Amino acid sequence: LSRATMAHDDDDEPPLVLDGTLLAKGDVGYEEARCRNFAQNAHHVGNDNNNNYPSYVAIVKSIEDVQKCIQYASRRGLKVTVRSGGHNWFGCYLRQGVFLLDVSLLNKCDVNVDERTATVGPACDGDVLNAAASQHGNLCFPSGHCVGVPLGGFLLGGGLGWYFPHYGYAAEHILQVTLVDAQGNLVVANDQNQEDWMWLARGSASMFPGVVVEFKVLLHPKPTLIRSRTSFFPVDRYPLIVRKFHEHATGAGGNYSDKLELTLNLASTPPPLAEAAGIKDPKLVMVIETWMAESEDEFQQLTKRFWGDMAMDGDLASLALLPLSSLGYEEFDSFQGLSKMLAPAFPPGQHWICRA
Repeated sequence: LSRATMAHDDDDEPPLVLDGTLLAKGDVGYEEARCRNFAQNAHHVGNDNNNNYPSYVAIVKSIEDVQKCIQYASRRGLKVTVRSGGHNWFGCYLRQGVFLLDVSLLNKCDVNVDERTATVGPACDGDVLNAAASQHGNLCFPSGHCVGVPLGGFLLGGGLGWYFPHYGYAAEHILQVTLVDAQGNLVVANDQNQEDWMWLARGSASMFPGVVVEFKVLLHPKPTLIRSRTSFFPVDRYPLIVRKFHEHATGAGGNYSDKLELTLNLASTPPPLAEAAGIKDPKLVMVIETWMAESEDEFQQLTKRFWGDMAMDGDLASLALLPLSSLGYEEFDSFQGLSKMLAPAFPPGQHWICRA
């Protein structure tokens, strides 16, 4: 037995035996388990959470493991933090002296095509869910934009997923949660039973007062067309771009469509682009249009109306560093394909930090 499975010498506490792995500070493998999937360069960017050391790290394999850990921590007066996959940029699960419950092995993914639902574990990757939903029923779910985002923290945090303007928050599509409460009891909550738990599950994030071990979510028909294009503009035109996009979204003309997800980034100028377009400024504005449509005609109409608005009061397209006609739209067959498109901007094990 590892040190973490042994009872303390000064009491009669029985050893905590799990199907999974239990590690105490100082055990072989503890440090790797503590920092799993957390940014390796966290200390370089001043993230103090990297210096927090839980008393225990439990990598559970079953719901029964979760219940045992909660009950053990409760008897000892230990606070519990939970990690589905470690995608949280700030490592909020790393706290000094806590019992860190790692549920990364609870990754089931069962799709019910007839009900248009899926039952998933908190560690189920959104791309895995979309692959299964697409394969079995041409369905989809508005999962996270990055590759490798588990659904646990994503859904509990509200879930700003693909095509947010159309689907809204991903948490709005939670039908039921199964959780372990602070006493170690198993609770099943939905809109007809244990409604307070369901309310908490839609946005309380790391403050959720339990451990979700299973979500049931609603799936949606996959869009017929999914297309995206990235264009580039001078950095000094950022205020103009923001104003035009805002006017389009709020304008009286009725041209705004919830089938467009629009992303603006202030980014470093890629060297190949600087050379091709003769750009000297080290920064630029990157605009990503991501469209969904049910037909080619609908797609053409949507993009025509959008860029028609952009041409009013000065043609925005004419300011592009590369002609928009030379870029074209890339076709995707799934949301996970879109996530792979963004993958180079989010290298595994590396996190971004933003400072004013």
